[in-house]
Amino acid sequence: MNQPVARRSFLRCSTVQLSWNCGSTGLLVLVQADVDKTNQSYYEPSKLNYLTTNGMHEGLVPLSKEGPVHDVQWSYSVMPAKATV
Repeated sequence: MNQPVARRSFLRCSTVQLSWNCGSTGLLVLVQADVDKTNQSYYEPSKLNYLTTNGMHEGLVPLSKEGPVHDVQWSYSVMPAKATV
């Protein structure tokens, strides 16, 4: 394979956490920006992105509440997935 199967740019971030699913067909990308002493950031402090190897999805994961994302993990239950802040 000579071409990328998914591509996403992340600007103004200090750390990125990559988490592949079991079949290596989906990737959760937690992007975090540096914060100051008051735990504030000029930029959004964290964003969660989801990319697939088939190119069907590349973008932000919609969250039910605003706020920072501290950690992510894959859930392999039969229940629909839900993001909890």
